[in-house]
Amino acid sequence: MTERLDERTLGLAGIIPLQPIIFPPTNVDEAVAVDTDRYVNSHGKKPKGHGVWMFQIGDEEISFEGNYGKAAAEAKKEASKRKLMRIFVLP
Repeated sequence: MTERLDERTLGLAGIIPLQPIIFPPTNVDEAVAVDTDRYVNSHGKKPKGHGVWMFQIGDEEISFEGNYGKAAAEAKKEASKRKLMRIFVLP
């Protein structure tokens, strides 16, 4: 007689399946989130273009001049130095 092998006979019924390993972000773009809600609520559109951009980074409000994308990148770098995970674009 052949024994049927299944989870119960192998003793695997109580084993939790392996979960994928999630590594921490490796670059600044993944590590710091930019919250644009305040800006969008005030201006009715997403931030873009050239100008003086204000960001709340921790307890400070810091300005960056230039293209929004470059300003956001600089703000993310500053937040990363301070080990912060979220910054806000101010209206």
